[in-house]
Amino acid sequence: MAGQPASTTTSRLGRIVAAIRARDWTGITIELGVVTLGVLLAFQIDQWAQDRRQAREERQFLERMWRETAEAIEETEWAMTMHGRFRREFITGFNALDDPAALAELARTPNVRCRAAVMPGLGFNNTSFQEMSPSGRLNLVSDPVLRAQLRDVV
Repeated sequence: MAGQPASTTTSRLGRIVAAIRARDWTGITIELGVVTLGVLLAFQIDQWAQDRRQAREERQFLERMWRETAEAIEETEWAMTMHGRFRREFITGFNALDDPAALAELARTPNVRCRAAVMPGLGFNNTSFQEMSPSGRLNLVSDPVLRAQLRDVV
């Protein structure tokens, strides 16, 4: 604007001032308020959807952990029953070492001779935990006490 006459500068400035004065500031304020509320509402809806998604994922994870734990308990009870039966057979055999008739009776029991070689062992199935923990997704469990207990179990 350095090389232009003063009247051109003034007329441009005057037009800008006139345009600003001619604006409907009440309408602009209302429009700004509506846009702001719309954006805030969109953020709130997005947060609500995220919360629901996280709650669903948490429920699915906990249900899966529950099923895995129930299966582990069932397998452990089975193994304990087998070990108890094998132990009783072993004790019976040990006590029958001096009694040939009792030893013969025990020998007629199917597979009694190889039970000690096939005693089942168990490993704890923690697939769900192993999937969630290294990735940091275990934090989807919202209860900090439960989250700490899950870490302690494994």
